[in-house]
Amino acid sequence: ISKKNWGQFFTPLKVVRAIVEMAKDEIRSGTKICDPACGVGKFLLEPIATKIEQLFEVKNGKLESKITIHGFDKGFDKDEQKTIILAKANMLIYFSDLIKENPEFSKQFSTLFNESFILKTNSILGTLSDPMNDYYDLILTNPPYVTSGASNLKEEIKKSGLEYYYNQNAVGVEGLFMEWVIKSLKPDGKGFIVIPDGVLSRNSDKKLREFILSECIIDSIISLPPKTFFTTLKKTYILGITKKTNKSEIQNEPVFSYLASNIGETLDVYRLDIQENDLNEAVILFNQFKGAKNYFKSNDPRCKSIPSQWFIDELNNSWIIENLWNENELISLGIKEKENVIRVDEFSTYLANLSQTINEYQEQLDSISSVTNKYKEVKLTNKKYFEII
Repeated sequence: ISKKNWGQFFTPLKVVRAIVEMAKDEIRSGTKICDPACGVGKFLLEPIATKIEQLFEVKNGKLESKITIHGFDKGFDKDEQKTIILAKANMLIYFSDLIKENPEFSKQFSTLFNESFILKTNSILGTLSDPMNDYYDLILTNPPYVTSGASNLKEEIKKSGLEYYYNQNAVGVEGLFMEWVIKSLKPDGKGFIVIPDGVLSRNSDKKLREFILSECIIDSIISLPPKTFFTTLKKTYILGITKKTNKSEIQNEPVFSYLASNIGETLDVYRLDIQENDLNEAVILFNQFKGAKNYFKSNDPRCKSIPSQWFIDELNNSWIIENLWNENELISLGIKEKENVIRVDEFSTYLANLSQTINEYQEQLDSISSVTNKYKEVKLTNKKYFEII
């Protein structure tokens, strides 16, 4: 798979694990978990990594699953289809100890893998071609976020008679997935979705934000640094939601917010581990916040408890949480770079100095190029110059 596609399919593992830590208390016997754009399956496999033998048990000659995991991905061309193969390969690795202990159940494990990761080949819509309602307890996902190609998907939605389901007229593909996620969650079900800043700020996505407010309680918004994903500078956020059990319910509890500058790895193509990882503290504070939302307090300058009314007041403007910090705070946290402002007369002096420096370098280059190089041929066998041992 090309490097370009890796950015689309693979969420950095440290981001996956942070989201899993925020969601792990929701996983219990009977839980149905889904990732509608699963890529290689990490959002579904990481939550069960440390307790596979508790959740999947070989008993009375049968492999019993105490939870359900469903990972869907589009497989309209050969490159896309490879990700589901990688997801099943990942699942094989995660389950290797259990399989080693029970080799006679290999066919049942194979069936489990095939039922857990499902390729959608019937339409360019992929997962979006199969609308669901009130089914999953937990959805963890990083859906594609692009505006190009969205018109083709919307045309296919129209042809397929799915306009009744996707009726928020969201701008990008991510908006369609947001509708799918919210409608697919059970009442009181939870979702943790990586979204681009456009969902929070585009005027054309105001209707989508209204939909989120009407259907869900907003639990958290965590700001991720630019370059979090391999192939894009797109600014992204982790949005945590709980689907309302009663649509008339008005959110009174505050929303947890956090600004992350580092995710535990370098934000370049090398992705080397570093000690600085703001997501660790974000997870700790969020888990504290969950226990007593109205009483939560933190001295961490990256963290704020946002009154729910703010989201109503700013519906027509923007839900970009950085707006709640002033410029000096953002600069001190490394979220924003300090701007160097100079006067017009200072800029004139700066240009004059720069011009002088360029001229000096040009003179040096001219003097070097004017020197005639002299060469002398020397045979390697001439011991005057070389002694070969």
